[in-house]
Amino acid sequence: MLTAAVIAAATMFVAAPAQSSIQELEKNLIPVGSKVPDFELETPDGSKIKLMETLKKSKVTIINFWFYN
Repeated sequence: MLTAAVIAAATMFVAAPAQSSIQELEKNLIPVGSKVPDFELETPDGSKIKLMETLKKSKVTIINFWFYN
């Protein structure tokens, strides 16, 4: 019974993202089919690489994003 009360109390404080914040995030999305702007990322070994540099070497570039919390 105590576990159910704790879970119920915890879910009250976990709010879904507000519609306005979702709309703000959507403004920054790149539409499917549009040209991607050039950007630079750090590789696992610490060096930097630009998207356009990889596209000069091959027709396809796969970008694998990782998230650690």
